[in-house]
Amino acid sequence: MRKEKICVYTAITGNYDCLREIEKENGIDYYCFTNNNKIQSQSWNVIYLDSNDNLSNVQLARKIKILGHPLINDKYDIALWMDGAVSFNKKIHDFIHEYLGSEDNFVAFRHGERKTIKEEAISCIRYKKETKETVKKLLDFYQKENYHFDNGLIESTVFIKRPQNKCVIDTMHLWFDMVLNYSKRDQLSFNYCIQKTGLKVRWIDEKVFDNPWFSWNGHNQETKILRYRVYFGDEEDYQIENDIQGDYKVKDNTYQFKIKIPKNTNQTIIEITNVPCVFYENLSIKGCMETEYIIYNHISYQGKELFYNKDAVLLLSKELKANDFLEFKVDLFPLQESEKNSLIESFSVEKVKLENQMNELETELKMMKNSMSWTLTKPLRYLRKLFKGKKV
Repeated sequence: MRKEKICVYTAITGNYDCLREIEKENGIDYYCFTNNNKIQSQSWNVIYLDSNDNLSNVQLARKIKILGHPLINDKYDIALWMDGAVSFNKKIHDFIHEYLGSEDNFVAFRHGERKTIKEEAISCIRYKKETKETVKKLLDFYQKENYHFDNGLIESTVFIKRPQNKCVIDTMHLWFDMVLNYSKRDQLSFNYCIQKTGLKVRWIDEKVFDNPWFSWNGHNQETKILRYRVYFGDEEDYQIENDIQGDYKVKDNTYQFKIKIPKNTNQTIIEITNVPCVFYENLSIKGCMETEYIIYNHISYQGKELFYNKDAVLLLSKELKANDFLEFKVDLFPLQESEKNSLIESFSVEKVKLENQMNELETELKMMKNSMSWTLTKPLRYLRKLFKGKKV
């Protein structure tokens, strides 16, 4: 029997990820497809792409991920996709042997947190991974298709496929069409596609992000402030119609929006920026006083106020009425990369100091406990010696 040819492939477009070297194994070829001419590697075969079909960086990466490339589709029996943020801790040969049977054409992880496309779609809105308008368009499509959201949800960061199998090919083309026509979030369409084409998937019922096979490296941070998100009410009882997102109106460094309030509420959550390390000043909400809101994930740094991560959140406790308007304005000043590195370094120093203080406090606490234990047990030690006839 002919030995099956195996490849591992990834795609990095723009500056979203850094290519990490991989420990090569005999019998496996490694390909990185990219449109970033700065990317080079000693372990990957780097294939430079020139997209002439008006695809965005995200769409181009999805095209390679889903459709593959003639270099791998025509040559290999088995192709393993891995996200650019993934590193293998164990042998890839062993991973493939463990999960890909001779009758399997597609192997993927089941999603570790959510169970359906609808749950994932709502999560994408909540965490600003996709726009509300795009998600609503996709869910309307599924409603017209009478799709019942009952056939699971993929975690698509790592998967194995037989790229020459006809059902795989048909499914991949449908999957990429859904990405182009509806949402760039490919997990929102894969399970619909396999229901349409009949592709049988061998599911791995393990969490991909908490797994001894892999390590994870963070994606490169976004650098441009783009959108805001406002949720009216308690997110524990999430309602899509109470979630308002949009692009800021920007002039110089002033970012502002004006939106209609969808419901009566006494709790409003405003997510201010998707970018970490941003100075802010002159924050105002029309008709509200500072005592009526709390700002989270900020510190004073160099005499100014700073959002230190991308989860800059404002909790407004003032009662708001439906159909009134909420007007928000703030001046934002993102740090330069050199300033971010200095800030991170200073945070690291402070972290070490805090850890040392915690260790010292734990040591003191143990000594106090030991001392208290010695004091409290003194009567027992006296009685023990007395009953043994020792002088006390």
